[in-house]
Amino acid sequence: MEVAPLTPVSFFAFQIDCFHLKERFTDKHKLPDLSSFQGEIPFVDLFLGWNLKGISVLLAGSFDALDLFLDTRDRKTTTFPTRFCHHFYFLPDKGEEVTRFRTDDAHELCNPSLLRIQKKTSGRYEIFIPSEALHGFDPDEFDRLGFNYRIHSEGKPTQQFSLDDHDFVPEKHPSLWASLKLKS
Repeated sequence: MEVAPLTPVSFFAFQIDCFHLKERFTDKHKLPDLSSFQGEIPFVDLFLGWNLKGISVLLAGSFDALDLFLDTRDRKTTTFPTRFCHHFYFLPDKGEEVTRFRTDDAHELCNPSLLRIQKKTSGRYEIFIPSEALHGFDPDEFDRLGFNYRIHSEGKPTQQFSLDDHDFVPEKHPSLWASLKLKS
């Protein structure tokens, strides 16, 4: 019998602190590099912050597309996307929600005009997802988010956060996404 090797990323659950964002990103907003667990070489640094207005992301590095996965209730009990799950797809000049639900437990996809992506400097892009685009986002009641990302760049293997899409389809397995603990 041939068994695929277990990687640390698919075996352990990750919880990472996600810090409140006031005005500017700082080093504390930079997410750790987990790519070595998956045998990947990182090509983008990703910073993430939150406030009551929504979620902000800073990408430092060249990319073609970003898949961003968020679960506003960080439910680890369901193996399929619920109404609290979001899959956003960003290109360097636009973004949209592309969440695909399995059941009637769904929310209306956000209007793409709510999502903002802005090129700041060479190779730096800032993304903002407002709270009205995040069904169930309520940091006062739920202080964790389920989270994963997948970054695409031409000629390079994908860079992923906590769930390797060679073993799992992140879109279908929110219970395997990392947890972000919302910190002030």
